[in-house]
Amino acid sequence: MKRFTSFIKTTLIGGLFFIIPIVLLVYLIGKVIGIFRKMVAPIADKIDFSLLGGEMTSRIIATIVLLLLCFCLVICQNKNSQPIERMGRR
Repeated sequence: MKRFTSFIKTTLIGGLFFIIPIVLLVYLIGKVIGIFRKMVAPIADKIDFSLLGGEMTSRIIATIVLLLLCFCLVICQNKNSQPIERMGRR
């Protein structure tokens, strides 16, 4: 019985260590998209997409802005760092 309770305890702790970061990441991404939605709402109001609903337009634009920002940050980070193949040779 002790082995069984140890297994259950280990499984629950491992599950929490797996689930909590995912939930936190989803929550933070939702907050960031909410902030970007407020920033792009005036732009989205000016753009009239007949295929997309009014509220979805600002959400889509906010998501695109967030993805572009992440892409630019990765490019800047890679530009300032050394390429991997040159790191070993000095």
